[in-house]
Amino acid sequence: NADAHEDTSVQRVLDYGCGQGKLAEHVFGFHAMNNRDCNIHWHGVDQSPEMITKFQQRLERFHTRSKSPSNTVPANAHSSSSQLMQNTGDPLQLIQSTPAKYYHRFISTYCLDLMSEQDIYAVLSLAEHCLNPVDGKLLLAGITYGYRDSFRTFWMTLAWEIMYRIRPRVVGGCRPQCLSQYLKERGWMIEKEERTMPVGFPWMVSEVICARPPLVS
Repeated sequence: NADAHEDTSVQRVLDYGCGQGKLAEHVFGFHAMNNRDCNIHWHGVDQSPEMITKFQQRLERFHTRSKSPSNTVPANAHSSSSQLMQNTGDPLQLIQSTPAKYYHRFISTYCLDLMSEQDIYAVLSLAEHCLNPVDGKLLLAGITYGYRDSFRTFWMTLAWEIMYRIRPRVVGGCRPQCLSQYLKERGWMIEKEERTMPVGFPWMVSEVICARPPLVS
């Protein structure tokens, strides 16, 4: 979150698994509250029609919504667009409709922990395709293993993993992961990696990662 609203030169953001648009609302609200001059276009992508509708409604008060991520955005103004994924949910299907090297930030929060390894790598391929190779950054957040952090997170992580194996719906179909290993395997350059402790139930540790796209050989 800090990276998204510390750099005022950021203009185009692709939010994969945008949900209701709470993160975009936070960033837009931060700039509005601090009277910061900026020009942000936030493109939300989600598989749920209900989430896309809520995303549009939540951000309506900040701007005039544009119809596509490539529309021109007025100076010092916020805008957003949204895209509904097809029923297959295949991240690679977005490559054909997503401009190459166009976005400054590719964000995905608490989404990859729902995916298979194959789909995680597909999301990374999509991010590499659409990020500007000069100043583009990938920002990820998700639940991770908390065995070494505290007594409470140890038992919560253990219970979560057991429940995921026997009744995954109880935990929303998501499981703890170590996302950095996927990035390193694909040659992403990790700039910053942090673990955040929970402040309430469920007592799951989160990891937040900022990375740059792989170098083009």
